[in-house]
Amino acid sequence: MRLILVRHGQTDANLRKVISGSTDSLLSEEGKRQAERVGLRLSTEKIDAAFSSDLTRAVETAKSMISHHPHLSLQIDARLRERDCGVLEGQPYGSQQRNARILGIPYNEFRPENGESELDVRARAVDFFKGLLTSENSDKTILLVSHGGVITNLFMHLSGAPEESFRQLHPENTAVTMLDVDEKGSHEVRLMNCTTHLD
Repeated sequence: MRLILVRHGQTDANLRKVISGSTDSLLSEEGKRQAERVGLRLSTEKIDAAFSSDLTRAVETAKSMISHHPHLSLQIDARLRERDCGVLEGQPYGSQQRNARILGIPYNEFRPENGESELDVRARAVDFFKGLLTSENSDKTILLVSHGGVITNLFMHLSGAPEESFRQLHPENTAVTMLDVDEKGSHEVRLMNCTTHLD
């Protein structure tokens, strides 16, 4: 199975460098342009199924992409939504790391009030991923349009990357990652966080 992972296009919250989390938000004008560009980039790929987070910024990006693949119907799955950052949503980037340091706990274990930890996100992303590992999907190409945290956590699960590499692995808006995955979940990276379509 080939997995194509794409982060949503830019939002106004991304531009302002504040945490969106599970708060619904729309693409900025630049985000719409990015979605069009990544759609064109993947227009010649043979894609057999397309999934998206239920948050609007991901759905908008996915729809721009599957407009080039009229045989596809977009499948929505809430397990692909971004981390719920609870009371820290709308706060500046870095707020979660700062709070984790104050509490003296690892960042991936920090759970804001009314929110999730990165480990919570990883668990649901992996749960979704395991559902794809079927014999009928073995020769298919599957598109997942999601969020930076979800994509990073899924890749960290697959690769066993150390927790401190989270920020380095985090994709930019509409970055494309391609993985070839066997039925046991072993993978080979074909492309990692590529944004050449935005050049």
